[in-house]
Amino acid sequence: MKHYLMAFALLLSLALGMMACKENEPDPQPRQRETSLDVASCSITEGAYVDALRTTSVTIMFGNGSMIKLSNLPVTLNGTTVTPKMNGAWTGIEIALALEAEKDYELIIPEGAVQLYKDSTRINPEFKLHFNTKESQKPVDPGITAHNLVEKMGFGWNLGNHFDSYNEQFEFNGSKGIEWGYWDGAKPTQALYTSLVEAGVKTLRMPVTWGNWQVRENYAIAENFMAEVKQNVDWATEAGLFVLINTHHDEYWQDAVNALGNPTLRDSIEKRIVATWQQIAVAFKDYDNDKLMFETFNEIHDEKWGWGSLNYSGLCQLMERWNQLAVDVIRATGGNNADRWIGVPSFCASDIFTVGPKHVLNIPEDPANKIMVAVHTYAPFEFCTEGKVQQWGHTATEAGAAKNGEADIKNFFNKLKTEFIDKNIPIYVGEFGCETRANEADEKYRTYFMEYLCRASYFAGVPVMLWDNNNNSQGTGGGGECFWYINHTTGAINTPELLKKMVGAATSTTATYTLESIYANAPQ
Repeated sequence: MKHYLMAFALLLSLALGMMACKENEPDPQPRQRETSLDVASCSITEGAYVDALRTTSVTIMFGNGSMIKLSNLPVTLNGTTVTPKMNGAWTGIEIALALEAEKDYELIIPEGAVQLYKDSTRINPEFKLHFNTKESQKPVDPGITAHNLVEKMGFGWNLGNHFDSYNEQFEFNGSKGIEWGYWDGAKPTQALYTSLVEAGVKTLRMPVTWGNWQVRENYAIAENFMAEVKQNVDWATEAGLFVLINTHHDEYWQDAVNALGNPTLRDSIEKRIVATWQQIAVAFKDYDNDKLMFETFNEIHDEKWGWGSLNYSGLCQLMERWNQLAVDVIRATGGNNADRWIGVPSFCASDIFTVGPKHVLNIPEDPANKIMVAVHTYAPFEFCTEGKVQQWGHTATEAGAAKNGEADIKNFFNKLKTEFIDKNIPIYVGEFGCETRANEADEKYRTYFMEYLCRASYFAGVPVMLWDNNNNSQGTGGGGECFWYINHTTGAINTPELLKKMVGAATSTTATYTLESIYANAPQ
């Protein structure tokens, strides 16, 4: 009996010891609420500066892509309840933001506000996001990148019908240039470029036609013409402008329509493209690549602007071939050209060949990854350029007026933004404009159109460049199109109120300055 009692005591002692040891050991899996809905991503980073006007929402994704749902717990922004919406796939939420400048913000999503769709016990932990709209907290500008290029370009202006003047019959003989003078009848001075900066213009597009200044045997560009172009580029950059130069009305020899089916002609044109761009690139290769940009071509077209019956698919492909050729030549010259920004257009520089429906532009291969896209718009043509229609927009009463014009402009810029800006490819409107009106009533519609277009460009992140040929209604300039805003010699502002309105619309960060506010003040 004694042996049994001793054995029982020993077993009891061992059991109690094991229990004591177990109590002293840490629990390898502490009991707590299981959550699988941590924030996976947020479109605003913690502590970030955001633009009060352009940041209209924040998107937050949860978990691992599983479907979620919302409870009735309040989500707050600075203590005020905001209403989240599910994204299309029900894997994240979007919260509309109405921000003010120079403020700190705290967004709070409380624990349990988000639940797993099929298991409401699986919830999110509390999530807090802090950000601000204080300009003093804006990150230091690292220089021109694909992300901020469009902002730096701001509102632009064209020195139209000056260096782009040409005559197809003129033959350069080595000593004389364009004997009839420049189409705009102007002699630009340093004062012009200083005036542009003072008016709020950031980018100067300087169209240049080189063909009339090339020796026919080897396409050498006249030294005096190159020196004159460089002098104006120097004046402009010294004033603080970004400058963009191109090959403009050289389309008189860049005959894509006939080159498409004629390999001999195509080879001859391509030889001249190489010779021309090699000389331009070498002449400017030491210029700061944060101040000077190139644009390969202007509006190589068929006189019907893409609405004829030609092989437009083939013409677009030929344009892309020529864009690649020009980019390769520019990069090969080295210096700052190795990573200078280069703009490329599609056929006609038209949106129908840039973002569809007839073609979507293919971007040239570029080791520097610094290609931007150029597009032009003068739509509606009858209102902007021909002057056949004097009114525009939803308040127009004139027959033939584009009464749905506001929606057309928004659609135009939305397509540019979706196809390029949202894919981190800069795009700019290299030319836009509307003819001067003869009376005050009609001028109100032109002003409304220009302000609406410029404001739409701002929200899309697409810079615009005003076409100005120095031609007023009395004809002081070339051609029949009256685009008259700034004196090309002195820089005097011919239309100060309109220019101020356009610059403001294209650049203002005022939160209450919206397309809706412009729409509500349309001419009556």
